[in-house]
Amino acid sequence: MAGGVICQLCGQLVVDGHLEGAAGERAQRKHAKSRPHKIAVKSVVQAGAALNDKPVPLEKACEDRLDGPMGEDLAPACSLCVYFDGEYPARDAFPWMPEPAEEIESASEDESSVETCPHIAPDFAGRPRRRLLTAGRPFWTLQGVGLSELEDTLQELHEQMADDNSAAAPTAAEELLALAQTLYRSSSSRLPNVDVENERQCLSGHQEAQEIVQEAVYADRRCWATFEYPRMTHPSWWFPASVHVPTYDQVILSHRDAHIGCHRDIYAPRAVPVHTYLTALRGRKRVMLLPPETTWAADWDDVPATHADLLSLRRRVAQAGGYLFDLHAVPEELPTLFIPANWWHWLCPVAEGHAVLYGGSAFP
Repeated sequence: MAGGVICQLCGQLVVDGHLEGAAGERAQRKHAKSRPHKIAVKSVVQAGAALNDKPVPLEKACEDRLDGPMGEDLAPACSLCVYFDGEYPARDAFPWMPEPAEEIESASEDESSVETCPHIAPDFAGRPRRRLLTAGRPFWTLQGVGLSELEDTLQELHEQMADDNSAAAPTAAEELLALAQTLYRSSSSRLPNVDVENERQCLSGHQEAQEIVQEAVYADRRCWATFEYPRMTHPSWWFPASVHVPTYDQVILSHRDAHIGCHRDIYAPRAVPVHTYLTALRGRKRVMLLPPETTWAADWDDVPATHADLLSLRRRVAQAGGYLFDLHAVPEELPTLFIPANWWHWLCPVAEGHAVLYGGSAFP
């Protein structure tokens, strides 16, 4: 397929090709009345109402959801339908899309794949306000801030391979190691934290850290590394600098399904829980968020191995009032997750991929 129109709110394909003429307008009106789109619209309107303490018109909610050109071919039926070139993105490439209840219930218990996550996603905040940070609830937004140094590193890698007449784009491992080299040069004098196959590494210097991560990635072993990044630029809605947690501006690289485990973010010198935000630059992370009062969170270590395990975990998370969803890095977007202080969380790359996150923390 050469291209088509996709709704950026619900992730559904509206029509192949451009929206032209009466047929295109009919397709868009039909899409606007579809159940997946109505569910997605309801989610955004509810999030906007919670943010503004009053009902929000659909048009305003849609403007908050997507800030950018809509294109010239659009009928008025759905202002979030945009033309895309190339192959239709996978349905699960949209982390904000609600999961229809009947699809969750009808999923086969015998299915072996855990690639598809039945989402319970936190509210979307189109334009976060400071007061939302103190409400005690997680949310996600597209109002993150890019890290130009890391983005330039990836662009230079792609350009270099193009100049070398390489037919293939850089692999996930090549991207990860290029970012790691940039971070070794640019991070603070503090050594990174490095874990390989669930074993924390004792490091004597940055050179050793670089060699350990490179060896683990080339050997395709599970590993993650966190780098302090003092030049972090924070979103405008984030807490003021006076309450930022020292040394907690970090970039996190992970290879394969390496994860830290279910935990709360604590500033150890004071034993104080802290707020955190994370922005996805590369890859896809499966995220579980649990309220502070969840009694089983601290001991949970049952990473889902099958789809049936995932559905079982989803039911348990729902009963606890938590969330289970995939946080994707989306081209030209900055999906950012806010985790309130004391909330338990677990993040793990999906399948055999890699993930790059960055963010900061603040005292309550």
